[in-house]
Amino acid sequence: MEALLSELNCSDYLIWAPIRHHSPACAHQLERYLADTNPDVILVEGPSEANTLISHLFEPSTKLPVAFFSYVVENKLSKSDAEELRYRAYVPLTDMSPEWVALRFAQSHDKEAHFIDLSHEQRLASLEQGESFTQGNEHFLYDDHLFAQSSAMEKVLKQSACRDFNEWWDRHFESSLLDKKSLLAPEAFFKQVHMFSLFLRDVNQVQESTSPKAEPHLHERGIDQQTLAREYFMAEKIFAEIQKKRKVMVVCGGFHCLGIARILRYYLSSSSDKLPANANRLLLAGNKRKLRSGIH
Repeated sequence: MEALLSELNCSDYLIWAPIRHHSPACAHQLERYLADTNPDVILVEGPSEANTLISHLFEPSTKLPVAFFSYVVENKLSKSDAEELRYRAYVPLTDMSPEWVALRFAQSHDKEAHFIDLSHEQRLASLEQGESFTQGNEHFLYDDHLFAQSSAMEKVLKQSACRDFNEWWDRHFESSLLDKKSLLAPEAFFKQVHMFSLFLRDVNQVQESTSPKAEPHLHERGIDQQTLAREYFMAEKIFAEIQKKRKVMVVCGGFHCLGIARILRYYLSSSSDKLPANANRLLLAGNKRKLRSGIH
């Protein structure tokens, strides 16, 4: 585990804040961590098409809770069937959202903050042919399925008295807020989230890097194509900020940190000043889809 943790330390300019989305404990610790580290720029796992809407979040008329509403409409390819497929999703923000804490800190301290994930449309395009997002009822664009549905989490639950992932997480992370005297320092808290996330990524299924110069694999066992495309895309955004030699905090789901770090480690050790378009290569699976989208 310590060896995997060391892989995350790929740049002196990079600060990881691994989170569970919508976690009050992560939000509380992130607020403290931001104050301790005072980064120059904050990069948040969120749909990149929402960057143009960030300023509206801090208008006097905006009251929490709020949400981005994203939609994608896909025309079927068959000329005999003009039916459209519709995909709708929310990105909610409240006081207990780590993402909101990051954006609020940036706004109040005159820092830059950007969403760095693929857009809703790009995520749909990255899916294998025949796959799709849930149609019909709206869902959260960011959820816990990479945590809750991992084979490693299934093993943990069998050995615990917890009924599901939510109960386990509450017992081991959220309950820390109840005892202020034993509350971990932010850096120690996020190290625990890192270790938990590395375990749930199921390290037995991860092809570990044999060298910092080993090119990141595009087909990591047990990791789906959309996740790989997202991690390459986020790595590209992080790499661009690191190249400016600014202190960067990355606020993203803990599951993604190792994948992103391995991509960054390879390219930071090379002479390249930019990442190749591997994310675009992974998106080509959906290039025949006729999509249109929007976000509000």
